[in-house]
Amino acid sequence: TDYHTGTEFHLEYVLNQFVTNFLSVGLHGYYYDQIADDSPGPSTTAALNLLNLNPSDLRSRSYGLGPQINWVVNDHLIFAFSWIHDLYTHYRMPSDYFYLNTYITF
Repeated sequence: TDYHTGTEFHLEYVLNQFVTNFLSVGLHGYYYDQIADDSPGPSTTAALNLLNLNPSDLRSRSYGLGPQINWVVNDHLIFAFSWIHDLYTHYRMPSDYFYLNTYITF
C-alpha cells in the first residue's frame, strides 16, 4: 500500500513509593500523540477520497495509566511489573499493556 505513518510523540512516566527497603508500588502511565500526518500511497489516497477524509483526519492519540510494582532483589537487580490500561484512544485500538522489566546494573 506504500503507506507511511506520520511522526509520533511518546512519553512514559512512573511514580513510585517504597513501602519497604526492597518493594515499591506506584503508577505507570503513557501519553501518545501522532504529531504529523500519514503519507498514504495512491490506493489508500483513493479510498480516503471516497470517504471524504484527509490524512490529517487520521492522526491518532491515546493515554493510559495503571499500577506498577518494583522488587529490588539486590544492588544490581530489580524487577518491575506494570499493567497500563488505555483511558482514552482516538484512531487506535483500546488496549491493555503488561510489562515485566528487568534492570541490571554493572
